[in-house]
Amino acid sequence: MKPGTIQVHLLEINKLLPYFAQLKLKDITRKGYQDALNQLKERGYSDSTREGIHRTGRMIFRKASELKDPTEFAYLKSDCYQNGITENARLLTMENLNIELTPHSLQHTHTSLEQIMDRLGHLDNQITKKIYLHFTKEMKKEASQKFSQLMRSL
Repeated sequence: MKPGTIQVHLLEINKLLPYFAQLKLKDITRKGYQDALNQLKERGYSDSTREGIHRTGRMIFRKASELKDPTEFAYLKSDCYQNGITENARLLTMENLNIELTPHSLQHTHTSLEQIMDRLGHLDNQITKKIYLHFTKEMKKEASQKFSQLMRSL
């Protein structure tokens, strides 16, 4: 995720923490969650702010309820992170690609509509299609060729 996205999610999480931080996941109910959203409205938060908080809450609670092993998606930060960014920029430059591309942005060329819907919490595939399937066939072909060239150069 981009730093700005992370910052927004953190702000939204901080709005939910007063309601759930002291509870175990098994003790959080639908009613409790709905009460939290209603209290945020009573406290004067706008509809759009509450929608963002709700999206983040859904993402967190869905992932928490899916996890059997809490270490499954954990990773260790290392000093190699900055080196990875530099290496990524070098490879993208070699292939005449936009150096602002991230591994995350490249992953969007290799996933299915169902996976995107599931990860983003979209209930309706029309939402997902409207957002992610706006590329033309020619753009897809070009992106695929450039990605293949990049992978071959590694």
